[in-house]
Amino acid sequence: MSTNIISTETVGLSSGEEAAVCLRLSGLAPGERGTRTITVRYCDDRDAVVAMRVRRENARCPQAGAIRVGIYEASRRRLPYPVFSGSLADCTSPDRPERGFGNWTAQGDGAPHEVTYQVCWHLPEDAPADDADLTLTFAAHGLG
Repeated sequence: MSTNIISTETVGLSSGEEAAVCLRLSGLAPGERGTRTITVRYCDDRDAVVAMRVRRENARCPQAGAIRVGIYEASRRRLPYPVFSGSLADCTSPDRPERGFGNWTAQGDGAPHEVTYQVCWHLPEDAPADDADLTLTFAAHGLG
């Protein structure tokens, strides 16, 4: 049986700030899929590059190669597009560049600017159950 899990939240950032969101995939059952949507709102008078990094918290996750992950980015001016598609093992590999996923330049005009990240996951029907705790970190690095 396939279960859909959907969750949404918003985090706010200014230049030089970080915000972390925990994503718990506890007891992920075969065939289970879910989506978590995080809207990042940047508001400051300084331009910044905003990026998302993904870290797996629990070292043991035997099915990390089988759990499929897709990360999509969208804004008011752009349709959703993929910034990552692959396995959880690839997404959280220490070999991934530190620059993160879905980098975007936030205007420092004092008005709020938003980008929405959608993180989707799926464990195939033929894979055993597993747990994965992830931390999604959003960081705004000031420019100039």
